[in-house]
Amino acid sequence: MPRGVVTALAFDSDGGIIAAGTDKGAVLTWDARSGKLLPTPPAGRDEVWALGFGPHGGSLAAGYLGGSVRLLDPRHGRDIRPARQAGVGIDSVAVGRTGTLLAAGGHGMLWSWPVGARRARARRVVPDSTQTSLSTDGSAGAFSAGDGTVVLWDVAHRRNLSRTLRADFGQAVDVVLAPLGDAVAVAGVRSISVWDTRSGERRVGPLTATTDLEAGIVEVAVSDGAKTLATGDSEGNIVVWDGVAGVSLGAPLDVGKSGTRALALSRDGGRLAIAGGPGVLLTTLDEHDWQRRACGLANRGLTPAERREVGRGGAVSVRELDPCGRSPHP
Repeated sequence: MPRGVVTALAFDSDGGIIAAGTDKGAVLTWDARSGKLLPTPPAGRDEVWALGFGPHGGSLAAGYLGGSVRLLDPRHGRDIRPARQAGVGIDSVAVGRTGTLLAAGGHGMLWSWPVGARRARARRVVPDSTQTSLSTDGSAGAFSAGDGTVVLWDVAHRRNLSRTLRADFGQAVDVVLAPLGDAVAVAGVRSISVWDTRSGERRVGPLTATTDLEAGIVEVAVSDGAKTLATGDSEGNIVVWDGVAGVSLGAPLDVGKSGTRALALSRDGGRLAIAGGPGVLLTTLDEHDWQRRACGLANRGLTPAERREVGRGGAVSVRELDPCGRSPHP
């Protein structure tokens, strides 16, 4: 990818814009329906670790490895506010309903910048947190610890949302809150569970996402209410799940030995974005037959037979988003 390898992905609230961050500090946005590349802001100084859209897609927060946090205009490619500095290792960002910019990471830290504030309000939620996640509106946070527990945090009231969760599989490799903060997906090396954040009760799982002894879960994506989940492992196997019934929607999809670098689901669960090859691959999910319609995700061109199969009954539902602004592949 000319502007770096994709390291983070996010959809806006209605799934109309997809954003990607790269290891070269670039933030790219596309119209998810047409595949058109939107104006691009100047790149940051280091790797993008986290992306999060504000209300109605009017803003986009970007968190960087070195601890800087930017608030961008995703449609016009410009900074809305000057960059703010938090601690090293930002792995989750959000924009609150009132415009407050939030970031989490850096060994269990939470930072917030109300509109107009230059200095952050900082709080350590968990002393030894290894993974963090913020809800889309920044109202809730999830912080995993090295002992296998997950603390669910009410950001506004600065208190626990519910009892501390304990994973069945030891230390979590990824923790992802649903957009509204009502559910959290907790993944171990080979399995994933979904919990209700208010009651602290498990909704579904553990679900075995990979049986490959050489592979492990590295990325998780969650739709509204955790009704749809996606897991990606280090060998590039993607599984999409019905998060209510606890069943996979088809067999695992192989996107190549480069592995899964980032995943994102639209809030309605209808679109899945994958960074597993040189760029970003976007597909419309069909819960009854999604794998057949996504056969082009293997980081290669479709064969004539696959083109006929995927295109049967309508337009091809898989496209590679081009970082140079060219038209998507026909």
